[in-house]
Parts: sequence; structure tokens; C-alpha cells
Amino acid sequence: MEQALFSPPLSKQRVEFAVQHILESHATNLLDFGCGSGSLLEALLNYSTSLEKIAGVDISQKGLTRAAK
Repeated sequence: MEQALFSPPLSKQRVEFAVQHILESHATNLLDFGCGSGSLLEALLNYSTSLEKIAGVDISQKGLTRAAK
């Protein structure tokens, strides 16, 4: 089995980076352009932040369908 190139994985680093900046800025709204299947937005729901509204936008209907589930 191949070893991961990044430790922690980039997806986890991305979530931690976003949470850090949300907390520092006391953001209440977040819009993710190019959200794909919504994995970042879904991960953010597991953190206690100041966010009140989150939304995702993507041009891929298939990705948005997966995100809606």
C-alpha cells in the first residue's frame, strides 16, 4: 500500500485552515465556490464555530446532487 504524500491529509489540513480563519474572523456566513460534493461544508458542520449560514455553489450538477444527499 502506498504511503500518503501529506500528513495530515490535505483534506484535513483544508478543514483545519478554514476553521481557524472562521474562528479568527468571527464569520457568520460562508459561501464555498466550487464546492463539488460539499465535503468541506459537511466537515465544517462537525466544528463549533460562529457560522450561522453555509452554502455551496458548483457548476457540476452531479456534484451538487451528491452534496444534497
